[in-house]
Amino acid sequence: MQLLPSTFSEIRSHNPDLESIDDPRSNIAAGIHHDRRLWRLWSDHDSEIERQRFMFASYNAGRGTILRAQAAARRRQLDERVWRDIESVAPAVTGWRYRETFSYLRTIEGMVGRMDPRGRLRPRN
Repeated sequence: MQLLPSTFSEIRSHNPDLESIDDPRSNIAAGIHHDRRLWRLWSDHDSEIERQRFMFASYNAGRGTILRAQAAARRRQLDERVWRDIESVAPAVTGWRYRETFSYLRTIEGMVGRMDPRGRLRPRN
């Protein structure tokens, strides 16, 4: 997992059993906790794929950045819960390295597309 030290510290404040960001078990546990929290924050999305996109984008760019993108979408009278509309306003969101986020999402979606029914990655052809 790649958590910012500040994110790990915030999670650890609610889970004192976590040892250190450098401890693999604590790091993975904190990452799972963080992902679960982000998943719950985007519960208002109608489709699971849209919810996943917002969750992973929040993990990569920060939830505040995605909330600013949603505000930009609303100002343009776009649907703030549709990732395609968020992509269209991304260049207008100050401080967002959106190309990095888009690449991150494409990587995840590519891996998910390669998974077999048991959740294992199939080799690339």
